[in-house]
Amino acid sequence: MITLLIPVIGFLYTDRYRQFLIDGELEALRSEGRIIAVALGSAAVTGEGADKRLDEDRSALFLRLLTIESPSRARLFALNGDLLADSRVLRGGTTPIFAQSLIEPSLLESLSPRSIWRAVRRGGRQFPRYIETMPQRADHYPEAAEALFGKFANGVRAAEGNALVLSAAVPVQEYRRVLGGLMISRETTVVDERIASMQTLILSLFLIALVITVLLSIYLASTIAQPVRQLAKSADLVRRQKDRRHAIPDLSDRGDEIGDLSLSLRDMTESLWDRIDSMESFAADVAHELKNPLTSLRSAFETLSMVSDPRQQAVLLDILTHDVDRMDRLITDISDSSRLDAELARSHWEELDLYALAEDVVSLQRQLAERDVEIILEPGEVRRPDFLILGAGLRLGQVLVNLITNAQTFSPEGGKIWVRMTRARGEIILSVEDQGIGFPADKLTKVFDRFYTDRPEQDGFGRHSGLGLSISKQIVNAHGGKIWAENADQSGEISGGRVVLRLPEMPEDFKL
Repeated sequence: MITLLIPVIGFLYTDRYRQFLIDGELEALRSEGRIIAVALGSAAVTGEGADKRLDEDRSALFLRLLTIESPSRARLFALNGDLLADSRVLRGGTTPIFAQSLIEPSLLESLSPRSIWRAVRRGGRQFPRYIETMPQRADHYPEAAEALFGKFANGVRAAEGNALVLSAAVPVQEYRRVLGGLMISRETTVVDERIASMQTLILSLFLIALVITVLLSIYLASTIAQPVRQLAKSADLVRRQKDRRHAIPDLSDRGDEIGDLSLSLRDMTESLWDRIDSMESFAADVAHELKNPLTSLRSAFETLSMVSDPRQQAVLLDILTHDVDRMDRLITDISDSSRLDAELARSHWEELDLYALAEDVVSLQRQLAERDVEIILEPGEVRRPDFLILGAGLRLGQVLVNLITNAQTFSPEGGKIWVRMTRARGEIILSVEDQGIGFPADKLTKVFDRFYTDRPEQDGFGRHSGLGLSISKQIVNAHGGKIWAENADQSGEISGGRVVLRLPEMPEDFKL
């Protein structure tokens, strides 16, 4: 509403427009005066040579005839400043008769809204009052005095009510010789009427726009502000009460930005609840996993104090050492897992060649391998395509190390591990396949749970925390990818396990 009101108030201040209208009226008076002055200079001159002057009777007659159809008043002044003729003075008798058109406004007209508005509007630039003295002389009117010196001049004065008296003075000449001064004047309310008409139109448009603005404001308040307040209230209830009963309302049916906002808030809230659930579950799993070695440690310590046989003491000391090492690994992996999300958020993501990263990891794992297992990277270096992604190289390298280490654990002596990489529909597909026993059919998703482990007997109990695949899943999800486990199938029989991950390919037009 204020935005509408400011230009309207500015436009109602119409001094410039008023002056424009006055200038137009004055130009019309000046044109009329020129025509009359030329006629008087040709037909109302008497005398010869240097005695030429304006004839009073002829001037009065011509002045009356030339203005009979005009609402303007014409007054002719001699060079000495005396009034020679006045178009409103009728001659023919001993006493002059003044003629003037009178308009008597009715009471209703004087009390009309437009008249009241004009009375209120009067202000801004003030004009001198029009005062007519008798007898009239040229020096009573500055513009008439200027005309006697051969100049053109205008005058604007305020009359009674809202009327203005506009006047234009021109010299009456014969061959560039000034014989007198002609002043054409007109009392008019046209200026104020036009201004009032314009202001009435502007105010009408303003009121229409104001009504539309108010209605639109009410509509927008009900369709935008109210849903936003509802979303804010629901979010505040979730924050203060920490209760899932206060779910964010679903406004997706709107199909606009408010609907998108509600979906984003709902997804954010669900993510927060999932994060809280994950933290609670993680805390419970950590407590459970740490409790087992602590129980074993306690039992071993209690038994150690009651055993005197050196061989049994050595066995108990091995158990204590094993449990301490197991707790150390658990705490290290738990710490890594708990910091993973924060570290991924702070990691420097860069354009990364996944194949080159896989080459480095495979080369390292070949050197560190404790078993006779061959690692094969496909495709070969010759004519390989680029496998470019956007990601954190250290963390993706950790995923590859976890997958290859798991494959080595389950592979038989002399077995093979294939690390394959392909591209499909804007994604890079990487798989690590071994020749081991494969995954149990009912454990294909469980293997990614925290602390889940199902290792071969020869690998030793407690050597692994069961967090490797869980951490790998976190890292892949953070890169916008997917990871899953499946069994390699040959002739209807399980011939090994395979872990597959998909990562989005670097867009061609992407620039860091």
